[in-house]
Amino acid sequence: MTKLFRKIKTNQKPPTIMQEDIVKPIQKNDRIEYLDILRGMAILFIYSANILFFSGIWFPPANGAKYVLPTDAFFDFMNYVLVDGKFYSIFSLLFGIGCFIQYNNLTSHHKKFAPFFRKRMFWLLMFGLIHMFLIWPGDILTLYAFLGFFLTWFVEKSSKTLLITAVILILFPLVNWAFMQYTGNFYPGFFFQKSTAIYQHFGMPVIEQEGHLQTDIGAYLVNDNLVDF
Repeated sequence: MTKLFRKIKTNQKPPTIMQEDIVKPIQKNDRIEYLDILRGMAILFIYSANILFFSGIWFPPANGAKYVLPTDAFFDFMNYVLVDGKFYSIFSLLFGIGCFIQYNNLTSHHKKFAPFFRKRMFWLLMFGLIHMFLIWPGDILTLYAFLGFFLTWFVEKSSKTLLITAVILILFPLVNWAFMQYTGNFYPGFFFQKSTAIYQHFGMPVIEQEGHLQTDIGAYLVNDNLVDF
């Protein structure tokens, strides 16, 4: 990782007088192949993790998966072990590295980073909202855009502040889950209940029972399956 960041820094060429006011995307010869490879792998495996949802099934089958081939169970298990939830961190890392590259590029041209980056996050948010409401409800661009607005506040912070913030953010989900477990207050259920009417209104197939797609998830939400999931 140290070598990677060193390469990122060395790839940032100092501006000339003619180029001082011109900020351009990274040229092909200056791209870092490792990042492009990681990005491609992350996109491929996130597609693999979401392919079940693309089929129209939004929750795990109530009575187990129906495997067509003998190898289906094996690949399903390998997908669960090696893919599910494993590439959020890689995408987050790539997002941070991209921010770092843009920060270096702008500051080397004596430009302010925050206004430029917020503008890019605004357009990312617009694309994310269009994607979320018109194409795919599982959109992630909107979340990255909102987090990007907060990211501009951290670029000038000290390493100590960044470390403390990282520890708090890493521990928060664990503390939150422990709170729900010990108090029995599953407050996210409120949002699931609100979404029930939406699913039923559009007739979205969300449950598979005995080989048939079911659209009524009311019974599903009142049992423990959703909490366990």
